[in-house]
Amino acid sequence: MPTYQDDIDAVKNHTDIYLLSDGKGREVAVAPLLQGRVLTSTLGGPEGLSHGWVNREHIASGKILSHFNPYGGEDRFWLGP
Repeated sequence: MPTYQDDIDAVKNHTDIYLLSDGKGREVAVAPLLQGRVLTSTLGGPEGLSHGWVNREHIASGKILSHFNPYGGEDRFWLGP
């Protein structure tokens, strides 16, 4: 399982990431340019478990698909026909 820091490191060179922290190890990573989504969060600081799923390959590719962009994230509730 990747750590929270692993996921942050994998995407920070491809998009802006804002880290919201309570200063006690609980943190949320938000990517405003990826539809404002919460990519992942942790309760254990940088080396803690990453709670989101991050599609590293798609984010690194820089591709924008016409139908759907599976960037991943903390809450993956997708509606479709």
